[in-house]
Amino acid sequence: MKKEGVLKAFSAFAGILQVAFYLNLGMALPNMSAKTALNPVSVIREKGETISETENPVFSYSEEEFRMLACVVQAEVRGGSREHKQLVAEVVLNRVESNLFPDTISGVLTQQGQFSSIVNYYRTRYEPDNDTLLAVKAALEREKDSTGGALYFYAPRYTGENTASWFEEKLIFLFEREEVCFGQVYTHRFFKS
Repeated sequence: MKKEGVLKAFSAFAGILQVAFYLNLGMALPNMSAKTALNPVSVIREKGETISETENPVFSYSEEEFRMLACVVQAEVRGGSREHKQLVAEVVLNRVESNLFPDTISGVLTQQGQFSSIVNYYRTRYEPDNDTLLAVKAALEREKDSTGGALYFYAPRYTGENTASWFEEKLIFLFEREEVCFGQVYTHRFFKS
């Protein structure tokens, strides 16, 4: 009985490794950064042209951090407009600039209890689409923060009452972004300290 369970577990793990190698992805293990062969910047296309690199980055970042941010934004705002996606990316970048949070994109995204959607980077459920890649690129090249200094956001549709009341009572409300995605209304509320 135990032998069958071990074989099933090994079989499942081997299958995951095969998919990872097939897709040319890295595997993230505890205390090790994930490696990825994907060059997310080079796959961005706009009007038929390939953008080979971020031309004027305001933030220092690695290809891995670009991919992490794109995966988080895709999970948070899939189906939303490019502008909505850029707002979410800018919150992450505002945190990088803030003394209240880690000073790297990866540090902000992996900070305990902050972005549960980081799981989309480690086990991609929603592959970043072209609009998401362009939104992240635009956020990284931004000349001016378009969020008014937002450091927090939440989606009321997916947030419990206790968490929502913390945002509403402890933070300063800035604005709300509402869009129809997949035939349903999706909202994000943005805040600062």
